[in-house]
Amino acid sequence: MDKSWIWALIAFPLVLAFGGQGGGGGKCHFTKPGLVFSKACHNEECRAQIKQHLPRCQRRYASELTISIRHDDGVTRAPHLSRATMDTLAKCIASASTGAFDRQSLDLSAYRDVSKDVRGDTLKEIGAGFSVYPVVGKTTFLYGPA
Repeated sequence: MDKSWIWALIAFPLVLAFGGQGGGGGKCHFTKPGLVFSKACHNEECRAQIKQHLPRCQRRYASELTISIRHDDGVTRAPHLSRATMDTLAKCIASASTGAFDRQSLDLSAYRDVSKDVRGDTLKEIGAGFSVYPVVGKTTFLYGPA
């Protein structure tokens, strides 16, 4: 029997037992503020205010929600979402809602910033007939409750 099959047979039950992700899959990487706000709101009034005012605030702070990474093959745009950006959006929503938005109903404490690799659009040969999309930079995602 080929050694790769033996390792696959050993690894498969371990992946099933541990879920393939640290933490058992109860957390997710987020790049969309609307999803983070809907998970962080504690009541329906908060969700309604977010739904009403978030699109305007996202347009206002669009430059903070994406990142441009220059590299050898050009420029790659990637989503960029951090706790600081979420705080900025929450302040924008609070100011747009004429005092109706209660920031106490929003809890972002369960979220943290995680840097992720951004890959280029062009495949690069790495040898032996294999090609990969090279890492061209880093961006920030939020990691928090699913």
